[in-house]
Amino acid sequence: LNDITEAQFPGHLFRPYSTYQQYDNAHSAIWGLLLIECHTDLPMERILNLAPRGTNFATVYLKNLTRNDWEIRQAGTYADSQTKNLKDDRFSKVKFLFRDQQRYLCLIRVQNIDGNMAQLDVHLERPETYRDALQNRNFFQGLFLGIIFIMVLYNLAIYLWGRDKVFYWYALYLLASAVYFLYYHGFLLETVFQGYPPANAYLYILSGAAPIFYF
Repeated sequence: LNDITEAQFPGHLFRPYSTYQQYDNAHSAIWGLLLIECHTDLPMERILNLAPRGTNFATVYLKNLTRNDWEIRQAGTYADSQTKNLKDDRFSKVKFLFRDQQRYLCLIRVQNIDGNMAQLDVHLERPETYRDALQNRNFFQGLFLGIIFIMVLYNLAIYLWGRDKVFYWYALYLLASAVYFLYYHGFLLETVFQGYPPANAYLYILSGAAPIFYF
């Protein structure tokens, strides 16, 4: 960390992002350096977004240049729920309290191990914005998925009553579609796969069975 903060980039460890067009391999990590200055008269809580949706691992090292101490936060879809800074986060967001009239050095490390290239997407947002987006997701997706599961039960009931296999396959199609939305919006990551987050990604393959059941 000291080498990075002092802008000493050993050739065997780091290369500037602008010097090459593609990674050596898909598991390469990207580092970013950011200077944050807080000019408010009171402490300010903010959510720091580190990377786009689907990033496996994102870690931020925040150094208070005034007090000369470090804070570490972890995020990402593959990060263990016990170590994540925001337990209900489905992206790569962390929460920090920036103290008044102080300067911070922020080191960001993002990495994917699923074959997708890692990227940085750094911006700050208010905690209220984060909570509102989370509540809207829970409400609208809960309503939508509730309707889907009612339709699944309805079509299964018709199948059991008339033994028409069209309703059986349509029920499986709806169920596979529901699994996809549970995966995409992070509900399974927050509940079933908290202990082993990478398993959540395999449900994306299962959701591909939806068109098979339909046709």
